[in-house]
Amino acid sequence: MQLYKAAHNDYSTSPGKHLIFLADQNGMIMQCYHQNPGTARIMDHRMIGEIWMDVFGCDDKSLYFNAIRNLQKGYQTTEFTYTGKSDYGECRYQVKCSRIPGNGSKTSSCLLVLNEESARSEDFKTTGNHFDMHKMVTRIAMDFASVPTSDMGRRTHEALADIGQFTGADRVNVFRYDFNNRLFTNTHEWCADGISLEIQNLQNQPLNYLGDLVNSHIAGENVYIHSVEDLPDTDKTLKKLLEDQGIKSSITIPMIFDSECLGFVGLDSVIGYRKWDVDEIQILRLFADLLANTENRKQRELLLRKSETRNKALLDALPDLIFRLSRDGTFLDAHASEPGDLLIPPEEIPGKHIRDILPDEAATLCLDHIEEVFRSGNRVIFEYELVIDRSTRNYEARVVKSDNDEVLFVVRDITQQVVNNQRLQHVTKNIPGAIYTFILTPDGTFHIPYISDSIEELSGVKAELIKSDFRQVLSRIHTDDIPALFTSIRGSAQNMCRWHGEFRIKNREENWIWIQADSTPQHGNDSNIVWYGHIRDITEQKNAQEALRQREAYLSALIENQNGYIWLKDLEGKFILVNNKFARACNFDSVHQMIGKTELDINPEKRSRKYIREDQNVIRKGKTRVNQEKMNVGSGEVWFETYKSPVKDQNGKIIGTTGYSLDITDRKKKVEQVRRLNRKLNDINMQKDKLFSILAHDLRNPFAGSIGMLEMILNEGNNFSESELKEYIGLLYDNTISTYSMVENLLEWSRTQRDQINHSPDNVDLRMLLEQTYQVVAGPAYNKKIELRNDVPDGTTVYADREMLHSILRNLITNGIKFTRPGGHITVGVKCQEGSVDIEVKDSGVGMREEERLKLFRIDYKPSSSGTNGEKGSGLGLQICKEFTEKHGGKIAVDSKPGKGSTFTVNLPDRPKSKK
Repeated sequence: MQLYKAAHNDYSTSPGKHLIFLADQNGMIMQCYHQNPGTARIMDHRMIGEIWMDVFGCDDKSLYFNAIRNLQKGYQTTEFTYTGKSDYGECRYQVKCSRIPGNGSKTSSCLLVLNEESARSEDFKTTGNHFDMHKMVTRIAMDFASVPTSDMGRRTHEALADIGQFTGADRVNVFRYDFNNRLFTNTHEWCADGISLEIQNLQNQPLNYLGDLVNSHIAGENVYIHSVEDLPDTDKTLKKLLEDQGIKSSITIPMIFDSECLGFVGLDSVIGYRKWDVDEIQILRLFADLLANTENRKQRELLLRKSETRNKALLDALPDLIFRLSRDGTFLDAHASEPGDLLIPPEEIPGKHIRDILPDEAATLCLDHIEEVFRSGNRVIFEYELVIDRSTRNYEARVVKSDNDEVLFVVRDITQQVVNNQRLQHVTKNIPGAIYTFILTPDGTFHIPYISDSIEELSGVKAELIKSDFRQVLSRIHTDDIPALFTSIRGSAQNMCRWHGEFRIKNREENWIWIQADSTPQHGNDSNIVWYGHIRDITEQKNAQEALRQREAYLSALIENQNGYIWLKDLEGKFILVNNKFARACNFDSVHQMIGKTELDINPEKRSRKYIREDQNVIRKGKTRVNQEKMNVGSGEVWFETYKSPVKDQNGKIIGTTGYSLDITDRKKKVEQVRRLNRKLNDINMQKDKLFSILAHDLRNPFAGSIGMLEMILNEGNNFSESELKEYIGLLYDNTISTYSMVENLLEWSRTQRDQINHSPDNVDLRMLLEQTYQVVAGPAYNKKIELRNDVPDGTTVYADREMLHSILRNLITNGIKFTRPGGHITVGVKCQEGSVDIEVKDSGVGMREEERLKLFRIDYKPSSSGTNGEKGSGLGLQICKEFTEKHGGKIAVDSKPGKGSTFTVNLPDRPKSKK
C-alpha cells in the first residue's frame, strides 16, 4: 500500500495521465515508463518486479488474466476498466493491453497503457499511436536481447530504420562520445530515400562543435531543437554543423548507462520541420537507453574476450608451472609455457596421482602441505629438491585453495636463485659495507633474518647475534636518529617505495660513525614486507659534506656582505649562484627563485641579448671584461661598473662566467663635478687671458694713441690751422668714445662673471629704449654717414631688464656701425611670436664667413678683422650680449654672408605684463 501511495502520487502529479508497462502473464512489472521524465527513473527503481495490480489498486485480478487469455487466443489488443481505491479516494482507470509481436500464441508478456478514464479521449487516441511506437521499441529490445555481438551493428542499423520510418524522421544517427580525447563520432546512420548520408563527415569531430549540447546530455537531458535557423548566436558552431547537413529541426536523446553518458541518438528533419510531443520523446528515451544497454553489453563482451586473451598470454608468459590438484593429490590440469620443464608430457598429467610423478619424499611433502592449506585456509610456500639428469634442481611451490576440494600449485624453478645466493654469500665477504634482509611483519615487529658478516666491522656486533636479536644493533644507533629512521621505514612500507636512511652508529672502537642504508621493499610471505639492501660507512663523505657546507656558508657570507651585485652562470647562461642584493634588484623575493633563470627571464629582450653577447665574448676570449652602463632605476639614472670573468675548472676548462656589478653613480657624479669645475676653471682662465689681453693691448693702444695725439697738440698746436686742430680733436674724441665703450663693456662683463648684476625684468617700451640707444651711438654713426632706422612699432613692449637690454642693443648697434661702410644703414625691428619676441638688428655691412659666424660668441674668440674705418674691437661686447640674453632665458643668433651684411636676432621669452 505504501508503494501504491508513492506511485499514485507521482502518477497524479505528472503532466500526462497515462503510464506504459511491460508485464509478464502473472502481472509482474518488467519495465515501467511514466510520461513525466522527471519521475520515470524513480518509478522504475521502485516498481520493477512488483505486481501492477497491487501497485495500482486493482482488486479484481481476473480482469487482467482474462485479457491475457484473449491475447493468447490471437487478439492484437484488449481493454478493460476498474476502480482503484486508496487514501486519496477512488480513481477510475482504463487499461489497454497489447500482445508483443513475435511471441506466438503463448503470450508470456504484454504491453499495458494505464490511463484515467476522465482523461480526454483525444489524448488516449494519441496514446494508441504511442502505444504502437512503444510496441515496436519493445520488439527491438527483445531482438537485441538475443542478437549475437557480431551481428549488433547490422541490427542497430535495422532498428534505426524502423524508428526513422515509423516516426517520419529523415535521418537517424547514433553518436559515441570520447571524453578522454574530447571527440564525438557518428557510429550508425539511417537516411530516408533522397536524403544524403553524412556519417563519413562526422568521424572524430571535436566536442566543442556541439557547444552546450554535451553538458545537457551528460545531465541526462533531451535536447529538442525546433528550428536550426532560430538557434542563438551563442550556438554558432552547432548551428553551422547542423546547417552543413541540411538539418531544419532535430531532437537528440542521450544514451545513459549506469549514470554515464555514452553518446546520443539524433533524429533529424531535413525536408521539413518535425514536432515531437512528450510521449514520443519518452519512448525515444527508452530506445536510447536500449541502445546504451546494447552498447554496454557489446563493450563488456569485447572486454571479456580481451581479458581471456590477456589471461592466456599472461599464463604463456609466466615461467611458472601451474597445476590444479584434488585434495587427495590427483592432477586435474597442468599448464607450462615450456612443456620441456615437466617430467612427463603435459597431456599425460591429468588423472595421475602426485606419487606417480614425483619421488616419495617430494610427493609426501606436497601432500602434507595440501592438507595444511585445507586445515588453515592460508597459502603455503615451501621448497623442495629434485634430481633430474643427474643434477640437483631446486623448486619453490606456492599452494592455495581454489575450491572446496581443489588446490592450485604454482611451481617455480629457483635453482639459479639458490646458486646466486651461494655466490652472494661469497661476494658479500669481499665488498665494503654489508648486505642485509630486513622484514616488517603485519603486527609491526622488525627482524633481520640475514646480514653479511662484514656488519661486525661496522657495528662491533656479530652477524649471528643481530639475526637472533634485532635489539643488539638497535642499541648502538644514536638515540637522536632512531625516530626519523623508523618513520622513514614505515613510509617506505606504506608507499612501497625505495628506502634510504642515514644514521649514526657506534663502531667496534666505540666511536660514532655515519651509516647509509639503501633498499627496495617487496611483498613477502604472510603479508610481510621485505627489504633487500646494502649499508656502508659514509663518515668520510659526511665530514667532507660538512666541510663543504662550512665553505659554502663562508662564501655566502662573503658575497652577501659585498656592496655590489654578484652572480655565477653556467655555460648555458643559467644563474647558479646570486647574492640577495642582486636577486632583489631583479624583482625576486629570494635567491632560490632566481636559480635556473636566464637573462631572457629577467630583462627585456634587447638588454638580454646584449648581456648574452658579453658573456659569450668572455667565454670565447677567456678574459675579464669591464664596462660601464647607465640604467633607469625608479625615477632616476644609475651608473653601474660591471666586471665579467670566465670560471675555470681544475683543468683550466671554462665552465661558466661570474660577474660583479657595482653602483658607481656617486663616483660618476664626482667625476662629472670635477669635469664641470675644470671647464669652469678653463673658462676663468680664458676670461683672465681675455681680461689681460684687453688690458695689455686693447686699452693700452687707444690710450697710447690719445696720449701721443695730445702731446702733438700741446707741443705743436700753434703751428696747426683751425681745421687741422679740429680734425685732430675729432679723432681724439672718437678714440676716447671707443675707449670708453670698451671700458664700459669690460666693467659690465666683469660684473657678470662675479654675479654682481641684478636682473630685474619689467615691461619696457622697446621703441623708446631704442631711440635712447641711438642717441648714445649717434656720434660714430654720424661720422660714417650711417643711417639708423627704427622699425619698432609704437607701443611695443618687452618683458626685460631695461639696463641689460640697453647694453645688448648698444653693443649690437655699435658692432653694426663698426662693420658697415660709410653711407650704409642699420635697421632694428621686432617680430612677436607665440610665447616669445624676436628683436632683429640688421646692418648693410661687410658680413662674415661661416667659420667666423660659428665662433662669434665664444669667450676665447678674438675678431681678426677691423672695422671699415680701421676700428678695433675686443669681441667682449658680443659676449656680453650673449650672457645678458641668456640671463633672460633667451637665445641670440646671427645670420650673415660676406658682402651682404649681418642680422643679429635676440629671442626673449614673453612674460605676463602684470605690472602697471
